[in-house]
Amino acid sequence: MAVRNVEAGKNAKEAILKDIAEAKIDVMELDLSSMASEEGVEITANSVNPGVIMTNILRDCSFTRAICSIPGPWKFFYKSVPQGAATTCYVALHPQVKGVAGEYFADCNVANPSSKAEDADLAKRLWDFSLSLTNPN
Repeated sequence: MAVRNVEAGKNAKEAILKDIAEAKIDVMELDLSSMASEEGVEITANSVNPGVIMTNILRDCSFTRAICSIPGPWKFFYKSVPQGAATTCYVALHPQVKGVAGEYFADCNVANPSSKAEDADLAKRLWDFSLSLTNPN
């Protein structure tokens, strides 16, 4: 079982073994960005910013509809659905991105993420907080 938190993985293994005693489970830490070194594993993990896309996803939100109906210069920054999908499709499918991992993409190019996005301590705090919200124990 591949996990980001080995202790949580061991707890899950114990719970599974209580129900299925004959189960054979190995717990190993998973770091998606370094899996390329494992034989036979072809996983890459990248981040994609699609931008602000003009869709009707919030069509039932009267506040959003009201704000979006106000004329203004920000409408020039909206992307169409195909434009918004372009970076995601590029990163997922383009041969030039094969083997590229751990990067942040915007507008079909590698881009610099914000300093907060590169803060390892903040990432750990976010991960721990997320676990506290999803872990009932």
